[in-house]
Amino acid sequence: NIDYKSADFEAQVNKLNKQKIIYLYCRTGNRSEKAYALLKSMGFRSVYNIGGFVDLKEAGLPAE
Repeated sequence: NIDYKSADFEAQVNKLNKQKIIYLYCRTGNRSEKAYALLKSMGFRSVYNIGGFVDLKEAGLPAE
């Protein structure tokens, strides 16, 4: 888990393999959408934003 709001977010992300699949999520989907855009701009190929836990719960999907 890497916190989008942490001061060293980009440094932590740079340690990840850009060829691996990355799934992003947060509480509402706002931070994960911002992280998605940043990772794509950094050259990550397989990045998926699954959204927020709030949306999953409203859709009746298990969010825990």
